[in-house]
Amino acid sequence: MLKLEKAIALNETFDETLFSSLVSIIRDMHQKHMQEDKENIFEMILLLQYLEVENIPVVLFAKTSYEASDFSIDEFIHEIKNSSFGTINGHDDDRQLNTHDLVKSALQIYMTEVETDVLITNEKLLGKLLRAFFLLMDKDNKQKSDLRRHTLLVPHARAVLEKLKSEMKGPQKVHKT
Repeated sequence: MLKLEKAIALNETFDETLFSSLVSIIRDMHQKHMQEDKENIFEMILLLQYLEVENIPVVLFAKTSYEASDFSIDEFIHEIKNSSFGTINGHDDDRQLNTHDLVKSALQIYMTEVETDVLITNEKLLGKLLRAFFLLMDKDNKQKSDLRRHTLLVPHARAVLEKLKSEMKGPQKVHKT
């Protein structure tokens, strides 16, 4: 029984250390992108916390802001690979990102720490994702590739809608007029 208790304590310490390390990497990434005036790339990374972890169409990130370009998408992919936050499969518009639940959790922890300090909020990020889903899914399925993309987007759209639903159930904000 003592071995089991030690293993559990060691595992909890490992989890805390792992999350601390991931949050530290995210903090450094944020500082770097702020200094380089490339906050839109960091926002793309933050968007991962709302999506499912597998088969995320990279084209989704291209539609999240007006500043998103092929160059910024390539920088985003480079950051994901460089930080080991995920893997990229496929080519061009068929690229898909796979990330980890640990990364999503670390991003959520980071957002709870900094949301009041910066202009990046859950509301703003979720709005960007909704815009991207609307732009990508508001099309007819004229080609097989459209149907494939829509099929890949559905679980991610569902995850975002579930997050919005849970946010709306939270404490209601009272606006003074």
